[in-house]
Amino acid sequence: MSSTERWVYERELEARSARGAYSRAAPRYARCTTSTLQWPAAEDYTRGNLLNRKARAAGHDPRSLFSGPAYVAYARASEGLIRFWEDVSPRITLAEFSEKATGVRTDAGETARQSAHAQWLKP
Repeated sequence: MSSTERWVYERELEARSARGAYSRAAPRYARCTTSTLQWPAAEDYTRGNLLNRKARAAGHDPRSLFSGPAYVAYARASEGLIRFWEDVSPRITLAEFSEKATGVRTDAGETARQSAHAQWLKP
């Protein structure tokens, strides 16, 4: 490999590395911002009733509904919050948000979509 080819190759590696660092950090920050903005809208929509009775009695934090796995969030969410996610502003995971930000579909995003879909089908 000539010195010119090596130089081009190293620049390409640096560019890939920079894109990778951005694509991992930026979606996480943007997702946190989005869920922070979704929180007050959900509280208004549900009149502050974000948790179901069982989750409220167990002392769970309502903010935990906006992060983590869908099956946990749907198990603890009130009917009003589930309606909010379905009708007003969908609940998306970090994996789904990262997919939207980067344009690259992942197995984690697909798992999150399937999990959320399974929760909607529960009686």
